[in-house]
Amino acid sequence: MSVDVTLDDARSGDEAPGKRKKIKNRDYERELASLQEELVRLQRWIRHKGLKV
Repeated sequence: MSVDVTLDDARSGDEAPGKRKKIKNRDYERELASLQEELVRLQRWIRHKGLKV
């Protein structure tokens, strides 16, 4: 499966805002895994505190 992912160049200041730069699938997958781990930690914390979202 191939995913076309871009990041805003405005963050790096390299080009005009609105331009997009492709990132490598490896970098995308790494960031996705990190975000998924963070989501699971948040879900566990919410469950531990007995909160509802």
